[in-house]
Amino acid sequence: MSSKFKNKPCLACNILPICGGGCKQLAIENEGVDYCVYDFGESRKKQVVLDGFLKVMEEYEVGSDTAHLPTSPLA
Repeated sequence: MSSKFKNKPCLACNILPICGGGCKQLAIENEGVDYCVYDFGESRKKQVVLDGFLKVMEEYEVGSDTAHLPTSPLA
């Protein structure tokens, strides 16, 4: 198991799928110590999610000829 996935705060964090626990070097440097690449700042974590969402929306709008979102194939 990768060192970065042994960090308990990461395993309990809502943005782990986005962050990925940071880089391996940071995990090695902090082995045995709880750490967070966002300094445990919930507002910073929320900003990461918002920035990612806005980036995806911007990319969608630039690449789209229409203003609607794609429909689900299950609908």
